[in-house]
Amino acid sequence: MKYFAVVVAALLFVAANPIKAAPACGTTPPQWTGYVYEISFADAKLALRISQANYDRNAKKLKISDVDVKESAQKTISLFDYSTGNSYVSVEGQCTKGNVTGDIPNFGVPSDATAEPGGAKYLGSSLPNLGVLVYEYYGSNSVDGDYYVTYTPVGDGTACVPILRSTLTVSPLKEAIIEYTNITTTLPSDPFSMPPGC
Repeated sequence: MKYFAVVVAALLFVAANPIKAAPACGTTPPQWTGYVYEISFADAKLALRISQANYDRNAKKLKISDVDVKESAQKTISLFDYSTGNSYVSVEGQCTKGNVTGDIPNFGVPSDATAEPGGAKYLGSSLPNLGVLVYEYYGSNSVDGDYYVTYTPVGDGTACVPILRSTLTVSPLKEAIIEYTNITTTLPSDPFSMPPGC
């Protein structure tokens, strides 16, 4: 009888506290700025970079400005204007104009991703009001190879903010770990100024 009571109590607890299904998180907010920390290894070279990213999906513009670089990385400032189809990439002050095609990235969870079966997790603390609620996804595609991503939902959960992205391809061997921090939905003044030398 004691065993039966424990089983019933456990079932009632699970029924009252179901695992939250991961939201689709197909996109980020339409406008945001934040910092991107990247550690990457490709072509037998290690690169470390800290960048500021400015993003406006409605204006169809993305600017990534390196704040600091280490190892084999070169200081790069890139402006991608999807409304005109132009890209401007300044490496150490030398600008190259190019073309950008397709749609502006939405920075959401890839459509081919699978949600981690464990459901919601909390960064920093397992107590809901102390940790940051996150959902994790994984998958494989032709661009990133194998990937693992972590997002936190905002608002009603249809939009999410990226926290961490890890990618790995075997041939050629390359991997990257990208961390997103201090993301806010307001842009700085003149967020899409032309890179140096352009």
